[in-house]
Amino acid sequence: MTMADPKALQAAREWFDIAEGDLRSAKLLLEADPPEIRSATFHCQQAAEKYLKGFLVVHGEEPPKIHILEVLLERAEQHDPSLPNLLGDASVLTTFAVEPRYPLGGTSPRLSDARDALARAGRIRDAIQAAIPELSQPAEEAESKQPESTSE
Repeated sequence: MTMADPKALQAAREWFDIAEGDLRSAKLLLEADPPEIRSATFHCQQAAEKYLKGFLVVHGEEPPKIHILEVLLERAEQHDPSLPNLLGDASVLTTFAVEPRYPLGGTSPRLSDARDALARAGRIRDAIQAAIPELSQPAEEAESKQPESTSE
């Protein structure tokens, strides 16, 4: 990957920070007594969505306002075909975007589903982070490596 635009990297870092908050929320919700399964699965989906959208931002693309992770993943793969196959993870997580949050007559996710969702969101996070090495370093370190702009 070529060196990404510093503004795009900063914007992606913001997406990723919020995604990490979603993952922390999911973990805390699963540790509650009793576990808050519906909300935890939703936060897992949201974390993956934000990681994928942040990836698109790094590549100069305005992320679409959708919750379908398969579409976001397909767009990400257009920018980086070397991303690992995450379609199964994206498909499962997409099911938690809306249905578990409302009484729509479907089946409620189980604790095992929520734990699985957390693992799937983690795999998407790990793949996206690995694909953007500039974001694997702290923000201050990344900024110090940027060439200084000179204005005359």
